[in-house]
Amino acid sequence: MPEAFLQGLRDFLWLVVLAVPTGLLLLAVSLPLSADVNWMQKRLRFLGLFYNLTVREQLWLASGLVRVLFVAAIMFFWVPLAPSHISFYIALFVLSNALYLKLRRFFLDLLNAAVIFIAMVVSNLVSGYYWDVSGDVMLGSVCMLLALFVTMYVAYFYFKDACEMLENKAVKPPKATQGSGSASSPAPPLVAAPAPAAPPSSPPLVAAPEGGENRG
Repeated sequence: MPEAFLQGLRDFLWLVVLAVPTGLLLLAVSLPLSADVNWMQKRLRFLGLFYNLTVREQLWLASGLVRVLFVAAIMFFWVPLAPSHISFYIALFVLSNALYLKLRRFFLDLLNAAVIFIAMVVSNLVSGYYWDVSGDVMLGSVCMLLALFVTMYVAYFYFKDACEMLENKAVKPPKATQGSGSASSPAPPLVAAPAPAAPPSSPPLVAAPEGGENRG
């Protein structure tokens, strides 16, 4: 049992070496940014993306970041692929899609995962030839460029999916109000002015009485 644990630790040593400084760097950046936040600060546009996230969404972000770091460690450190690496890569794919399942995204992620896996296998073959046979500087440069391209490829789709998920969860400051009422509140309905009262009718004219008869 201890031997299996040590072998697994050796298989993922470069992932640990890359993940621990990355986590500490993110922590060092996020703590000052999240201190004394109010609605008037521009940094809220960034920090608001990470508010109101569920546990499932937080786990999806973490698993996606681990997958990016895992691919970067395999590619840049030229780690020979072992069965434990393949199993871990498949587990990350299954976990990511189980936490954030969308049919269209699943097929696209499946295609990307296959392309990335093929790129890791090719990188292993080329880097193995470089260390064992060639030692050519140009071949080493090709391996590094391939590692950079594949890492940027997997990071692009991770951030694309993350932005798609986070933009619907972002906390936004309230809209500015105009005057005493809200800008989004509907205007009160117009009330018709009352019609002017009709003038009082004049009394009917009464005929004057006829004068008395003339006396002779």
